[in-house]
Amino acid sequence: MTRRELSTRLDSSWRLSYFIVHRRYTMRMMAEPFERSDEHLAEQLKALAHPARLRILEVLAARGTCVCGAIVEILPLAQATVSQHLKVLKEAGLLRGRVDGPRSCYCLDPAALAALRRLLDTRLGDLERAAHQPEMETIP
Repeated sequence: MTRRELSTRLDSSWRLSYFIVHRRYTMRMMAEPFERSDEHLAEQLKALAHPARLRILEVLAARGTCVCGAIVEILPLAQATVSQHLKVLKEAGLLRGRVDGPRSCYCLDPAALAALRRLLDTRLGDLERAAHQPEMETIP
């Protein structure tokens, strides 16, 4: 490869890199940031989007407060996996918990669950009403 070919190749590579970085930067500047409440709702829904986590919530609801070991006995998952799922649910604000040495006690956060239900009822109701609006004309 000649110096000229190498120079041309590096120049085009640099231009492409610059274009990509510039595009990402300007798109970030142009995009409207998401509302914090929308980000929090998405975090909570993501936490609920795993069958093991749904089952953990059901177990906690049935038993009140329980230790991680009791949940492990019910679910076909390793203790470390259950602990990770509990951590995700707690970080999403759906659980309250405390760690006492090797034992971790968790319970549902009724206020957080009630707030999530109200928010979902409102959002889904708005979407349902919008879906029942008269059809808009289609764009050819």
